[in-house]
Amino acid sequence: MSDGLHGMLVIDKPKGVFSKDVSRILQRHVLPPAVRLGHVGSLDPLAEGVLPILLGAATRLQQYVLASLKVYDVTLVFGLQTDTMDITGQPRQITALGSAVTKAQAQQALAALVGELELVPPVYSAVKFKGQPLYKYARAGRAHEIELAKLARTVQISSITFQELGLVRSDHQDLAHLQEAGLPPQLQTLAFRVACSKGTYVRSLCDLIGQSLGQPATMLGLRRIQTAGVHIAQAMSLAKLTTTPQLVYSAIIPLEQLPVRLPRLAISAQLATRFSQGQRLALTVDLRQHTGDGEASGCSDEKRSGQESGAAPTDDSWGNVRLLAGELSGVHGPAQDCECMVQHNDGTVLGLGSLRFQPHQPGRSLSASEVSAAGAQERLIHVVLKQKRGLSQ
Repeated sequence: MSDGLHGMLVIDKPKGVFSKDVSRILQRHVLPPAVRLGHVGSLDPLAEGVLPILLGAATRLQQYVLASLKVYDVTLVFGLQTDTMDITGQPRQITALGSAVTKAQAQQALAALVGELELVPPVYSAVKFKGQPLYKYARAGRAHEIELAKLARTVQISSITFQELGLVRSDHQDLAHLQEAGLPPQLQTLAFRVACSKGTYVRSLCDLIGQSLGQPATMLGLRRIQTAGVHIAQAMSLAKLTTTPQLVYSAIIPLEQLPVRLPRLAISAQLATRFSQGQRLALTVDLRQHTGDGEASGCSDEKRSGQESGAAPTDDSWGNVRLLAGELSGVHGPAQDCECMVQHNDGTVLGLGSLRFQPHQPGRSLSASEVSAAGAQERLIHVVLKQKRGLSQ
C-alpha cells in the first residue's frame, strides 16, 4: 500500500495545531504505518499555511530541499505588546487607540525594511543561548539572563507589500484571553505581505514596524503562502485528506520533481545498476565538446576496484556528465567538486551522487593546489561519480 508514497506532500496547516501534530494526524489517519515522514520548516500554532511534508525516500533529502524565499501574509495589531510578540502571549503594554496610522505612514515604514536587516529573535523562540533554547529561559523566568543583542541575525527582506489598514474589536475570538487586561474597544491593524530569507522571525518584524511608527505592535495572524519551492496553490487541507485519505496518492510531488538545490544527472540503465550497487564510475571528458553524443575525448569507464577498464560507454550518459561538468565550470577555472541528484534516463531518482573533477594528468596524483592551477588551463578533465546516498524505495 505504501508504493508510490515517496516525495513531498504540501499541507495547508490550520491554525491551532503544532507542525508535529500534522505529522501525527497524517500517520494515524492518512498514511500506511510503514511510511517515514518529516516536515520542512515548522509553523507555530498561531500560524497557518504551507507546511511541506517529506515522505518515504524523500526524507533522506531534507537538508537539500530548497532553503528558498519564504512568503507570508501577516496581520499585526497596534496598541498591544506581549511577551511572545504575538497575541498568544501575556500583555506587557496596552495603549488606547490614538492617532491612527495612515496608509502613507505604513507604506513608508514597510519600505524602510527592504534589504539586509539585523533582526533580534523573540525571547520565545528556538534560538539557542549558551546551549539552551530561549523559550526555556523565558518559561523559567530567566529571560533577563539572555543577551538578546548578541543573538541578532542578518536576514534578507526581498519585498514588503502593503495590503490594508483595519480595525479589530477587543472581543474578537483571538483576543478573548486578553479581555481582563483592559483592552480598548477597538485596535488598529495592518496587513502586509513579506518575502524574506530563512531565519526571519515575523514576530520580531512586527515589533520593529511598531517601533518605527511609535506604537506597540504584536502579530495577530500569519499565513505562509510559499516556502521550500512550493506555493499555497499546491497545498491540500488536512481536513480533506483525513476524510478522503486516497487523495494523498495524487497530491504527492514525486522525487523526480522535488525542489532541491542540486544539479541533476541522467544515466543509462547499465550505469544505473552499477551506481546503485555502489560502484565507482570514472571517465575523462573534454569540456570543449558540447554535444551529448557520448563521444568524450579519451573516455574510459572505471570499475569499483579503481582499475581502468579501457572500454568507452556506448550510451549518452557520459555525454550528460560532460554537459553537467561544462555547466559547473567557471569561465576562468575548473568545475568544483559537487553533489548531484542521479536519475535513470526514464526520470527515476536513483540517489545522491558525488562528482569529483580533476585535470587529466595520467601517471601521477596532484595536490589540491596543483589541481586548481592545472584546471584553470586545461579543459580535459577526469570525472569520478560515486554514490553518496541511495534512495531505496
